[in-house]
Amino acid sequence: MRRWLRETLGTPSAVYGLVLYQALIAAKVGDEDDQTPTALVAVISVAALLVFFAAHVFAEWVAGHGRHDLRHALRRAFANSLGMLLSAIPPTIVLIVCAVLGIAAWDAEDWAMLVAVLMLAFLGYEAFAQRGYPVWLRVVGGALGTATIGVIVILLNFLAH
Repeated sequence: MRRWLRETLGTPSAVYGLVLYQALIAAKVGDEDDQTPTALVAVISVAALLVFFAAHVFAEWVAGHGRHDLRHALRRAFANSLGMLLSAIPPTIVLIVCAVLGIAAWDAEDWAMLVAVLMLAFLGYEAFAQRGYPVWLRVVGGALGTATIGVIVILLNFLAH
């Protein structure tokens, strides 16, 4: 299971999708006074991610078409970009559960962010484990370092969008 998670969520498009998705959620929630329903935040965030996913597939397709025929390039582009969608599943589940439980969007965003940061920490830990680093360095450099940098990138991405 860990190997599948690492191979599925440890791709550049998956990490990018996770960071982008968190910024999209944060941008939609706005400030604490915003009364946007959590379900609407989830729907709009997923829709926005789908647009970014389509753009990513298109970019990969155009870039890959020079080396491959059209259909092969499109299949490859889709496969290379799929991580963007897969990495958004856990935070989306959190948003849906929060919406069903009647939790405000502001708090649901915090829960979704926590899940995203934990996912980044896991990926950082696993990357350091693959390199054979000692456990303390996996935790400090891999998990905490990756999670911290991830939060910074999410915040910068939020400010940019």
